[in-house]
Amino acid sequence: MIRLLLVFGLSGLSVLLMNFGFLGFHMRTSGSPGGNAGAPGQFNGRTCATSGCHSGGSSFRAGMISSNIPASGYVPGQTYTITGTVMESGRSKFGFEITPQDSSGNLIGTLVRTNTAETKIVNGAKSMTHTTSGTSGSGNMKSWSFDWTAPVAGSGDFAFWGAFNASNSNSSNSGDIILTSNLQIEEDRTGVGLRDEFAANIFIGPNPTQDNLRIRFIEPLDQKLDLLLIDLSGKKELTRTLRRGSLEQVIDVENSNAGLYNLLLLNR
Repeated sequence: MIRLLLVFGLSGLSVLLMNFGFLGFHMRTSGSPGGNAGAPGQFNGRTCATSGCHSGGSSFRAGMISSNIPASGYVPGQTYTITGTVMESGRSKFGFEITPQDSSGNLIGTLVRTNTAETKIVNGAKSMTHTTSGTSGSGNMKSWSFDWTAPVAGSGDFAFWGAFNASNSNSSNSGDIILTSNLQIEEDRTGVGLRDEFAANIFIGPNPTQDNLRIRFIEPLDQKLDLLLIDLSGKKELTRTLRRGSLEQVIDVENSNAGLYNLLLLNR
């Protein structure tokens, strides 16, 4: 049996802008209060090294943030796993803050805490950081993982911004190594292009189904459409062309693998 997520294209978006005042920060084993992840759209890219907490500044290191988001980009509404990893020789205590933001500092998507012992959400739900129990590393490294649910279609590209602390555990703000990293993420735009009001004029069902999928229109199509079934890894399971003038078309999905799929309808 397959179950569908219907993607019709861009939707009108209401954007809630939230302004946060300057947050004084000092060394906290219980985690960052937020706003120190190096995101350029918030506090001019501030980190815990530039907010008066740690001396010595920060340096950039690529590849510290990873995810299972496919190369084609995130699919709206889907949930993915994000991992931050810091490695530094001779260090055994670590910290982090990661935030998904666009260039204007707007939160993109929703953070989901999956490790309640070692991570927590801060900064008005914009950032994930460590807890006191989540600072101890092993083998000169430490990783933290959490989930992220993608926003609605049309939210656009963004980045996960992160700042990491490889502490020397001397109970002062000197000698710690502050590293920044980011992971650029694109939106999967496969389904963008079909006018929004089209969704109100179509029936697609049954959902879920295990044999046939029926596509029915209130008015005959005035153009050809491409129908795609795409699994959550981004792989195309099935493609069909809906003919101009069609009022109804039945798609045989009996031989499709059971699972959750995105159904995309695209302008020709």
